[in-house]
Amino acid sequence: MEEFGCTFCAQTVTSRQKALLCGGCDRWQHRRCHTGVDRATYRQAVRTGQDIAWTYLYCKDKTPVPIAASSMINTGK
Repeated sequence: MEEFGCTFCAQTVTSRQKALLCGGCDRWQHRRCHTGVDRATYRQAVRTGQDIAWTYLYCKDKTPVPIAASSMINTGK
């Protein structure tokens, strides 16, 4: 079994624990480690088989630079 470290507490996240996968960086975080997802919401999603759209706090703060803007060449015109 593969093990991952929680993005918040750095403790191992196992397959038996309640955890969320970040949609931005594909890293795991325990539900109880300040994800903002309450127990009832998590349980309902598990029961119904629905995904919880969740993003790690630091992924939310990152504003990607558009490729066009980051590779723009100044021609001096």
